[in-house]
Amino acid sequence: EHKHEHAQILKMLKNVLNDFNKGKIKVGQDLKESIMEWLINHINIYDYNYFDIKNWSKNLITASDWNAVKAIIHLTGIKDIDEQHQIFTTMAIEVMQNVTDNPNPNFIHSEFKRFRDYALFHFNYEQEFMTKYAIQETDEHLELHNYFIKEIEAFPNQIIEDPSKIESLKTWVLTWWISHINLTDKETFLYKNWAYTIIEQAKTLEDVSFLLRQTGFKDIDTDHLHLMEVTLELNHIIDTYTKENVNFKSDKVKEEINQLFIKIYDIAFEHFEREKSIMKAHNLRDTQRHLEEHRQILNKFNTIRLNYLNNRLYLSNNIKTMILEWWIEHTNTIDFETFVQYFDQKETDPREGGGRSTR
Repeated sequence: EHKHEHAQILKMLKNVLNDFNKGKIKVGQDLKESIMEWLINHINIYDYNYFDIKNWSKNLITASDWNAVKAIIHLTGIKDIDEQHQIFTTMAIEVMQNVTDNPNPNFIHSEFKRFRDYALFHFNYEQEFMTKYAIQETDEHLELHNYFIKEIEAFPNQIIEDPSKIESLKTWVLTWWISHINLTDKETFLYKNWAYTIIEQAKTLEDVSFLLRQTGFKDIDTDHLHLMEVTLELNHIIDTYTKENVNFKSDKVKEEINQLFIKIYDIAFEHFEREKSIMKAHNLRDTQRHLEEHRQILNKFNTIRLNYLNNRLYLSNNIKTMILEWWIEHTNTIDFETFVQYFDQKETDPREGGGRSTR
């Protein structure tokens, strides 16, 4: 039924394209509304129901290691938290397998103590992070942490009383945990909730470079920093001209600012081409989302430039903040998935020093 919906939407879009090419319809508000209605209905009903983890969580029982589940776990973009999520997920799978193999009550209690201790460590780290960066509205998040701890504290006795519960408990742990990362952690640790102020106040590369995760590919990491550096250069000029009451609409200033916008675009374009060639050389699959993000970022950069040239954009510190937010989030999530997580699985690793020491 889901695939049938896909076919219907593609058929509808093909008919729209054919009618447009024949001059039967024009691009306008009605066309936008009809297409959006189809897409929103599909996402909110079919995709929402189909991709709800509860509908297929029973498949998690077969998970044997991190690689079996990492594709469905969202990255927050925060190095320590993402690494702890990986450790905790791996531990959850190991503990369940270990107590399956060894039903000794003392061993079961020992394994779950190890599991609980790491859960407390991780949850405390997240709480300290929230406090350090003044993330708001975290009470519900912390209540969920307490709920999870109480639940797993009851697991040892439940398993000792009825070993057949192990499978259902493993499913519950992984389902709860992955849902928590993908929904609660994703929302809590959005860049706008904590890094916005850091980026907004940044004047030099040193102020923000620590936010950027390294991939281990020297050229890629250099590109990432270079674009940030030029963005900060643009911001410095905007700040200086603002203080000096320089007219941003003058031809001389417009050309200077325009050249910096072009430079940022060109760095991004060449960088994306470099990444694309690495993906192709190593036959990486499922790169559509990555390449689509490249296209969207380039469009955003170009839109900012054109809006400025057409006097539709007021130059301010917000330009730097927007660009760096887009750039850092893409680097720390999409690039990390592609150029760190993928190559961590390979026997041969093209990254500098294997890439494993640079994270």
